[in-house]
Amino acid sequence: MTILAKHTGYRQAYDGLLAHGVDPLNVRFDSDPDAVREILIAVARAQDLVLKIPTPLVLFQEFADWALKFELICFVDEVEMAAKVKSEMNFDLHRRLKEAGVLVAYPQLETQVRGALRPEGAA
Repeated sequence: MTILAKHTGYRQAYDGLLAHGVDPLNVRFDSDPDAVREILIAVARAQDLVLKIPTPLVLFQEFADWALKFELICFVDEVEMAAKVKSEMNFDLHRRLKEAGVLVAYPQLETQVRGALRPEGAA
């Protein structure tokens, strides 16, 4: 999620608004991208401190090696409230993802062993 604020902040991002960046949401490849977008938009709209204009936006960033990557961009009036909004949104996002059966993806390493050892006495 990226929470953007109007006054004092971290990096300029949109029409004079300032951004507070957060890591993207990574979900498993078998997740429905439209459902993920709907969940993220619902999370933003559920927060009273998130501005209605500009409207929250979900970006489908990439098909990564191990996940589908999404980013939610939304705006708040005061940068001081960005951390609180982010926290509340993360709690809500976790609940909604769990209810929808959408699983967060984590990097995994699969190792293939060639010429595996055979049990003693096996042909």
